[in-house]
Amino acid sequence: MTKPKPPTTIQTGSLSGEFRLEGDRFLQRYLIGGAELLACHAPTPPLTGPVFQEVYEQPTPTGGSIAFLTGMAEGRYWSASIEAGGIDAGSDGAHSNESAPGGRLSFDLACRLKHTRGHVAAEYKLGEGVEATLAGGELTLQISGRPTAVVRPVGIEGHPTAQVMLADRSVVLAPGERSEGDPRWAFEIVAS
Repeated sequence: MTKPKPPTTIQTGSLSGEFRLEGDRFLQRYLIGGAELLACHAPTPPLTGPVFQEVYEQPTPTGGSIAFLTGMAEGRYWSASIEAGGIDAGSDGAHSNESAPGGRLSFDLACRLKHTRGHVAAEYKLGEGVEATLAGGELTLQISGRPTAVVRPVGIEGHPTAQVMLADRSVVLAPGERSEGDPRWAFEIVAS
């Protein structure tokens, strides 16, 4: 019997991302102070979500780390980069966590389509005891007695800004409306 491979983990402040191989794909979990904020799950039809079969983690020049994820399913090629520390959303675009003392995870997702576009999105379930409020296009997450985190879309040149949606206990992060060509979208989780 082979021992399961330990998950790949990236961390910044109190935020962390965990990528664990289960079957033929990596499942993602995002935690704050060790408590689960969000966990990936199969998207609700008609959405199609990312399937990641490879994960590579490496340090960044600024002392953080970045995970690169790739995979393929149903004629769709998926890729993502998730950076612990990330790029400050400030106007200068400098690498900084000064405005996010609890940490920042920056996500950049893309899907290359072999066939018709369809509806693609990343879908996550809220962790146990996590409360969520959607206002002004940003999702505020809170756990009693734990730091608060905000999920917000980030613009990418040449692509519409991502959409953040909340339905019951599911969070959907999708490419912006009227996105043409292969979809690409970005968002961040920022802990206070």
